Amino acid sequence: LFTWIKADATFDGLVQAITEFEDRVFIGDTPPKRLLVEANRTKYASNIRINRKAGSTLADPWFNVDMPLSHDLVAIIGNKGSGKSALADIAALAGDTKNFKSFSFLKDTRFRNPRNKLAQHFLGALGWHDGTESERQLDQDPSETSVERVKYLPQSYLETLCNELGDGGSATFDTELRKIIYTHVPEDARLGYTSMDELLDFKVAEIDSAREQVVKEISKANAEILQTERRLTPEFKQSLQEQLDAKVAEFNALVASKPAQVEDPTASEAAQEDSKAATEKIQALEDELKKLGDEEKLLRDKKVAEAKRQAVLSRIVQAIANHKKAHDQFVAELAPMLAEAGADVKASDAVELRIDTSRIDALGKTTKESIASIDAALANQEPTGLSKRREAAEAAMADIKSKLGEKQRLFILFKDQVAKWERAQAELTGGKDKPQSIEWLKAEIDSLAALPAKLAQLRALRVELARTVHEQLGKTVEEYRRLYGPVQEFVKSAAQMDMHLPLDFAVRIEESDFQDQFFPRINRQARGSFAGVDESGQLMRGLLKEVNFGDVESTLKFLETIDDMLRFDRRESGGGRETRIADQLRKGGEPQDILDYLYGMSYLEPRYSLTFDGQEISQLSPGERGLLLLVFYLLVDKDDIPIIIDQPEENLDNQTIFKVLVKCIKAAKQRRQVIMVTHNPNLAVVCDAEQIICATCDKATNTFNYVSGGIESPAIKAIVVEILEGTEPAFKNRKRKYGL
Repeated sequence: LFTWIKADATFDGLVQAITEFEDRVFIGDTPPKRLLVEANRTKYASNIRINRKAGSTLADPWFNVDMPLSHDLVAIIGNKGSGKSALADIAALAGDTKNFKSFSFLKDTRFRNPRNKLAQHFLGALGWHDGTESERQLDQDPSETSVERVKYLPQSYLETLCNELGDGGSATFDTELRKIIYTHVPEDARLGYTSMDELLDFKVAEIDSAREQVVKEISKANAEILQTERRLTPEFKQSLQEQLDAKVAEFNALVASKPAQVEDPTASEAAQEDSKAATEKIQALEDELKKLGDEEKLLRDKKVAEAKRQAVLSRIVQAIANHKKAHDQFVAELAPMLAEAGADVKASDAVELRIDTSRIDALGKTTKESIASIDAALANQEPTGLSKRREAAEAAMADIKSKLGEKQRLFILFKDQVAKWERAQAELTGGKDKPQSIEWLKAEIDSLAALPAKLAQLRALRVELARTVHEQLGKTVEEYRRLYGPVQEFVKSAAQMDMHLPLDFAVRIEESDFQDQFFPRINRQARGSFAGVDESGQLMRGLLKEVNFGDVESTLKFLETIDDMLRFDRRESGGGRETRIADQLRKGGEPQDILDYLYGMSYLEPRYSLTFDGQEISQLSPGERGLLLLVFYLLVDKDDIPIIIDQPEENLDNQTIFKVLVKCIKAAKQRRQVIMVTHNPNLAVVCDAEQIICATCDKATNTFNYVSGGIESPAIKAIVVEILEGTEPAFKNRKRKYGL
């Protein structure tokens, strides 16, 4: 066995090792951290270098740094403006951090100021334990495609996250939360996917597909509801009644205009003998014309029926083609999944679609031939055709009538007028299947009585469909919940560190941008529940706070409340006055669009969340939110690349720093390299930083200087006491007053 001592090879180092024996001495073959570094040489920075570019003509030196870095905990200390954050920014830049927009030193108002262009004269580099080096120009940000080798938590980044979370949500934190939860998902449960988003997309793809189908059904229900509501309006009924009244008036006027009676000249026996032959011929011709009329009507009615059948058959063929296209797409998507599963099964073997349109095609052909036959019969100009036979009968009728006496002619004319009058009556009266006829209009008005019941059924159907959509969201939540189980178990294990860490992970259904998507559809200048920009905004914020979208009943109540507010003015000044959805929308807006958005619930999605001591992160104080984020990144995040934190003690009291943050940092440095900028002795000293970098700035020469060493070094210790404790006399004075 070997005895390993982590300290300067000096007497002071030996004393320090004895003082902190458990942290500084290891007995065994090789310390675990040393093995970890050797196994992950690309994830530990061995040194930092900052120097001017070759050929730079800049007069002021600013930087000339080439300094080794401990693979454990590095604390950067110094007075304000000494270059602490400068060193952190440059190290993060060389490590291709993704948080470069939060740099406090390398930004346009400081070292990257476009007027003096200081940054373009310098290079920063991190050397790695594998012997490689990553060098970056200080005036250029990392490329979007670069791989992040250093996790950087600048002070402004943490403040921004805290503020966003305090306001109710942060897309940035949501992304980070999913990333960190994913680091705890066992390898076999990742199914070969490289991110939480990819894995979730795979797991919920079919759930989302099922939900989309239900949303389409909701859209159909909305269309029927709007159509039914339109028919239930007083204006619609009034329109039907006015049409009926007009038709009845027209019918009454027709009845009143019955042709005047003309005496039949054949009533006497003598006249009957004279005109018997002519009358028989006229009657025969009238019968012929009626037969021809009935025959033509039969053909035309048949053509209407055949044309409708042809249209339906065409739709059937198109529907089958669409189904086949959807099936082909499904098979194309299924094939790679079967291949990925290693199944020696073809998609076509697992799923088969049989389509046989031969009978439909035959029926379509027959229908087309029937329509062509009818058209030919109607257009036939042969002597035996309808047209020519009618012309012949009408000519014969006219010839006979021309030879009749005046009385006979007038009587025949009277009979024609009566026949036309009766036909006009029948046309106006019509039937339930004849649009715009009296009987049809009566049937339409009578049918309105059944519409309230139909509307209630449709609305009940929509509620059930919305419930199904919510259930599908619940299934997605369950998939999310299964994935955060491992990280929750890890957090519970933190209790073994004797640390009060009541962290809980949860996943719930939350709304996203409902207000931002809803109000652009609404005309808030129109009278209604949502009148007034400020008033409606406040109203909606209150409604959203009241609803628990994780509960289906609460969600359905929200949907019904918004729906009701679109139909009635629920303001105190509105008095519940009925309003129309169309009147509440902006110009060009459609009622179905807003109802589809409301009931389709595309604004709801599962979201991971953190609670601390049972409180939502948004309800915590700024200091508590900051602590939660630091614990999250230091303890929960399983990523093992170096982490650089700028002033983690900000907004935290010393008791919390000592009881929680110190333990988290000491735990983090056991598995990754930690670099922090700090003003707090609890962090630099109590965390037992293996390396302390003291930063100073010579304003006369514009030079940042850095001195490095361990706390056991007398020179470093003197600087630590000077900067972090406010000089040695001040420290001794406090110690004396405390009676320690």
